[in-house]
Amino acid sequence: MKLGDIATYLEELGVAIDASEEDEQLFEPIQQGASTKSKEVAILFMQINAPGQIDSLVNLAYALAGTATLGSFVAPKTVVAGFKLAASHPALTLVAMALGVTAQQLNVAWQRSIAAGYCGDLTSSSEARNGCSAVRIVSYEPEAISQFCVNIEGMS
Repeated sequence: MKLGDIATYLEELGVAIDASEEDEQLFEPIQQGASTKSKEVAILFMQINAPGQIDSLVNLAYALAGTATLGSFVAPKTVVAGFKLAASHPALTLVAMALGVTAQQLNVAWQRSIAAGYCGDLTSSSEARNGCSAVRIVSYEPEAISQFCVNIEGMS
């Protein structure tokens, strides 16, 4: 099966293909039967995802509520002392909360910009910030695969 045939098949299944000329040149010797390090190909399915601004705030609220609830069972005196300290200094508590939420939202914005950078050529600009699914076809060699995958499970 040629690289173009694989790409056509995946596009028929509704998978967006990011096949560049570089990919075509990489597999040209394989298609012609020439000798390379590996005659096998790896098809990488990658999910690039970034959280939404509102979703991340909801997750932050759940995490804080869960921490307070669990803490009330594990160390109730410490949790009560923390709430008393926060109640006795409301201005400092609000400033600390505002700084925490701001830092968290900046982190989400940064993650969304990274997703847009990876997904910009695969999807529309509004969808790119949310993430995308990408398929890459590379030679089945650790050096080629590691260009796209930081952590490869099952490959040593």
